[in-house]
Amino acid sequence: MIKENDPLLRFEGYVDAGDTAKKLIRDVCKKGDCVFSSGDILYWDPLGYLYFKDRRGDTYRWKGENVSTMEVEGILQPLMSIEDASVFGVEIKGREGRAGMIGVVLAENANIEEFIREASVRLSANLAPYAIPIFLRILQCIDKTGTFKLKKTALQKDGFDLKKCNGDKIFFWESSEKQYKLMDEKMQQDIESGIYSKI
Repeated sequence: MIKENDPLLRFEGYVDAGDTAKKLIRDVCKKGDCVFSSGDILYWDPLGYLYFKDRRGDTYRWKGENVSTMEVEGILQPLMSIEDASVFGVEIKGREGRAGMIGVVLAENANIEEFIREASVRLSANLAPYAIPIFLRILQCIDKTGTFKLKKTALQKDGFDLKKCNGDKIFFWESSEKQYKLMDEKMQQDIESGIYSKI
């Protein structure tokens, strides 16, 4: 039986009433009812426990925080060496949420090392540590939809697996040095196994 004043069913909302209204959905199962949409996707196991699985929309959740892909893309936008960029979340086995990853196509004459330096500086200067994408992939091209939106699904499936990435260079965020470093198979294994834990 549902109690009317159950704190688990109460949505306190935001300071801005308009933001609160956007999260409320009315008349869902019957006229007059109201539910709130947090944007979180949860997994309900057979024992009745709920676990956080992912975020819906153009955000991902890492280290207990929501990260806007558009915010990260906006910080990269001024870099002249970028032709196209897409930010998305990828799974790391044994870690909750999704780690950020950038898929980027560079301009024809761009210097990769210079781009890596510029991107590292811009991201570390403008984002909280949890919001800095862990991985960066240099792509030959990014597939787009008929309306020119970037297709992220295939990139998410590839993740940071070097075998799936068609020879693309993948870099990982070295937080102690505040810069991206080229990832090799050994580092990929260390990240996946948890040996390398500075992410």
